[in-house]
Amino acid sequence: MNTVVRPPLESWAEPVPAQTLKHVKEMIGKQVEIIVDFHAHAEQPAHRHIERRILDIIQRRPATIEDLSSISGINTIELTKHMARLHEQGKVRIRRHKEKTFYELDGKEDI
Repeated sequence: MNTVVRPPLESWAEPVPAQTLKHVKEMIGKQVEIIVDFHAHAEQPAHRHIERRILDIIQRRPATIEDLSSISGINTIELTKHMARLHEQGKVRIRRHKEKTFYELDGKEDI
């Protein structure tokens, strides 16, 4: 659900007050997301998309940061940040094998 945040095509279009958007969302249910400022929300879905992609990869087999970078095309610094967040959330666990660090699903992640 969205409202006017830039000059609208129609001269009569006006922004819907935040309280009204929240009220409509409550009436419709949890499946509705309020999107008002594109820039404020742009990063969050990207993080979710990247982390979902990581989880899909390590669901098949444990992988190192280098493996994940090679498969996904995401640089290792960015992947390290995502892996730390996923580990903190309990979605992945770290396993060391032959002097390498592998990431795998912790068994609780529901894919």
